[in-house]
Amino acid sequence: MEIIELVRQLCREIQKDQRYINLEDCKRRWEQDESLQKLICELNLKKLALSQETSQKNVDKTKVETINEDIKICYNKIINNENMKNYSKAQEQMSKLINDITAAVNESIDI
Repeated sequence: MEIIELVRQLCREIQKDQRYINLEDCKRRWEQDESLQKLICELNLKKLALSQETSQKNVDKTKVETINEDIKICYNKIINNENMKNYSKAQEQMSKLINDITAAVNESIDI
């Protein structure tokens, strides 16, 4: 069996792993959470507004402070959203699995 085919087989096995299944479920919930998606869009718009404001010749420091405060509030709402927390945790677990696999490969071929 070719190495690439073995890697594909490993990937199919990873997709059966509970961490992968959980990640996909959390991702679906994250994508379907309308309030969370609105907050993310709102955050992106506020970041754009901040970028535009700070690129002006005459920066309005009060406006910049207000936008920064709005960004912090929006960001806190996002990170405290239950679906966001679950998705982040699932991503961390999946990343750990991938890192463990990479480490095992590196150890096995003595890189």
